Amino acid sequence: MDAEDAEDAEDAEDAEDGGAAMPGLLSAAPAKLAANASAATAARDTQVSAIWEMGRYVHMAAS
Repeated sequence: MDAEDAEDAEDAEDAEDGGAAMPGLLSAAPAKLAANASAATAARDTQVSAIWEMGRYVHMAAS
């Protein structure tokens, strides 16, 4: 068995165990991505709301 076979065997064992050697890092990634996406969505909604309000006031002033 050479080094590549040993690495393949280790990868197979990790897959059977449900993940890689550092599951804490990998299991935290989806939650972090979801939190970042949620924060980005909230920031975008705030910006859209502010632009909408500005447009509304400009429209009222022009009328």
